[in-house]
Amino acid sequence: MATLVRKSPTNGTQLALKPTLLEGNFPFRELSLVIGADQRARDPIYGIHRWWARRPPALIRGLLIANHLDAETSLETFWQMFGSSERPLAGQRVLDPFAGGGSTLVEAARLGAHVMGSDVDPLAMSIVRAELSPPNPQDFRKAADELLESLTSSFGELYPMQGTATPLHYFYVPIVICPHCEFSGPLYRNLVLAQDSQRPGAVVRDNPLTCYCPTCFSLKFPRNPDAAYLRCCGRHHPLWSGNFSHQFWSCPHCGTKSSHRDLQTGASKYRLLAIEEVPSAGRRRLRPPTPQDLGALHLSHLTLSTRREVLPLPRGEIQVGRQDARPLSYGLTRYEDLFTSRQLLVLGSAWLWLAKCDWSSSIQLALEMALSNALATNNRLCGYATDYGRLSPLFTVRGYSLPALPVELNPLHLTSGRGTIAACLSRIERAASSKNIRRYTWNTRGKTTAPVRLDLTTSGVSSTLACHSADTVPNEKAISKADLCIFDPPYYDYIAYDELSAFYRAWRDNSPLNGKPLLPEVPS
Repeated sequence: MATLVRKSPTNGTQLALKPTLLEGNFPFRELSLVIGADQRARDPIYGIHRWWARRPPALIRGLLIANHLDAETSLETFWQMFGSSERPLAGQRVLDPFAGGGSTLVEAARLGAHVMGSDVDPLAMSIVRAELSPPNPQDFRKAADELLESLTSSFGELYPMQGTATPLHYFYVPIVICPHCEFSGPLYRNLVLAQDSQRPGAVVRDNPLTCYCPTCFSLKFPRNPDAAYLRCCGRHHPLWSGNFSHQFWSCPHCGTKSSHRDLQTGASKYRLLAIEEVPSAGRRRLRPPTPQDLGALHLSHLTLSTRREVLPLPRGEIQVGRQDARPLSYGLTRYEDLFTSRQLLVLGSAWLWLAKCDWSSSIQLALEMALSNALATNNRLCGYATDYGRLSPLFTVRGYSLPALPVELNPLHLTSGRGTIAACLSRIERAASSKNIRRYTWNTRGKTTAPVRLDLTTSGVSSTLACHSADTVPNEKAISKADLCIFDPPYYDYIAYDELSAFYRAWRDNSPLNGKPLLPEVPS
């Protein structure tokens, strides 16, 4: 629940605060329906960077407007203001000492308020800065194109094409060693790599199923979508079950059950199974790896060894999370272990390019947010939704999850893929270019939600942002000027950096960007 605190006198006088619509006839039910409808209208500003617990923007907007209105205000007036581009909070100052992903500060700025915010997490502050200070979209597009051209010209050969088809996803299987009998073999939940599920939004494929043999690792394409077994290497292999179940791998040689901790699965060898490619004409398809694909992997190892000392790689030991020992329990001890050689080369070079470019601070901050966002989809802990044909990013849940079927994304793909560098850059560009944003309001006559287009700009307001714990007040004078404090404190007194922030900082803290403020604080 969000908490609102209105400014009260500090000179010892008694003054009854006038009730607002929050204490009056606040439309809880209708606003909850608007919040649900808003989920169908993606607000581009909140697509700049992934964040854990972003509160619904419609909720924050409703709370701010209701706090501004008298208790006797009619609901028609409230909803008229809610569904318009008015800026009723112009001249006011709103404070959020637990800024997080920035919903409170962004919505307050859109309503015309000057905003002040802080958070213990440096990633949170970078995200909020980017949300409140979008770059010039034309200049950003030029900078983004320069970055993509630089990376593609340097590392395009690491993702070899077959004809006119561009690789998009690389499927791997871990080869683990039984700690009891030292048998070496694949770990897998099932043998299906992709399927044409015919669900809305899923990738349409020519083959109903694409699977592989766990013995010879050859690809198979059963024509029957209801097939239950795969016949290969003289055996019938169940398609939808495997040797890893209920968090334990069963050794096919001695029958011993071992966990990821026992196997150190993350540190094991990985075999390239298949490449999903996007042809210039036609549907996505999976193919077996070629000698060129395997050569590209070898080349990436050699290239990384020669550039290691000049690239800003995530050189640091992984900090154990608050709840469990993942990913240390997988055998992954350094942040660098979370990435393939190709990913380290491309991402490290991207961060180096960013540190050396001469674009403005707002452009640099926007580029940094795009690269930071791309980290969650370009690492060794990404899985794959076989029924939808989509990459499953790291931190889909809060914590390090080890997929049984790891998938590596081609970060340089320009037109397809979830979380490519181009896709992350496009999210920033959409946020900077959006003028009339699609949101929802409440139709008091029809008693239903209704879409609206709003000019929700943050221009013309000042912002004061600082990275520190909320139990310290480094600028009491500025905070004392706040007219309204609205915040949602963290659960369980948690003020430490979370895994996502540490993951992000492992890159930036070891790059030439470290210590370089991308945007100066603007005093209110």
